[in-house]
Amino acid sequence: LVGERTWKDYTVSVKARKNAGKEGFMLLFHISNDDDKILWNVGGWENALSAIEHEFGAVDKKPFSVENGRWYDLRMEVRGRTLKCYLDGKLMHDISLEAVSDVKSLYATGSLDKASGELILKVVNGDTEPMETDISLAGTVPAGSTARVTVLTSASGEDENSLEAPDRVSPRASTQVVSGNKLHHSFPANSLTILRIPTRR
Repeated sequence: LVGERTWKDYTVSVKARKNAGKEGFMLLFHISNDDDKILWNVGGWENALSAIEHEFGAVDKKPFSVENGRWYDLRMEVRGRTLKCYLDGKLMHDISLEAVSDVKSLYATGSLDKASGELILKVVNGDTEPMETDISLAGTVPAGSTARVTVLTSASGEDENSLEAPDRVSPRASTQVVSGNKLHHSFPANSLTILRIPTRR
């Protein structure tokens, strides 16, 4: 188990045997809650494929069928953000965990406030680590414009306000200068960020 998306170096080895049914077996190696799970599915999809599976789909699918009554040696190695899966000593999957974890942690939506002429971007980073990204603004925002930034975040995604700590989770405001056609921004962990960016009228 690797909680809170903080990947640590480790190795897991198990033996498994399929006795019946249409599916093979699954090795769960990350879980932070019921909606956030990542696993190695061996003989999934009616015993036709092996893949790394998460709530939004699967990556690195490869043909593989598990035989009934046979023991298999499974080994998973996590080194930094690299995952390697071995089946009977042979490398089956070699992927970056960013292909699974980072794709699903950043959500964004955009709109235009016609009254103020501002482009409004709302970005949620659901990861427990900050994420840096470039936002393309080509043709819409004058270079040197100042964007208004409002961030709502806390050290833990489970934090909430109380009578004793009414400001534990509260928005903070800042500004950021837009340079060229891109806005480079670091979105804090467990955060909602609202950017209001002036556009060319």
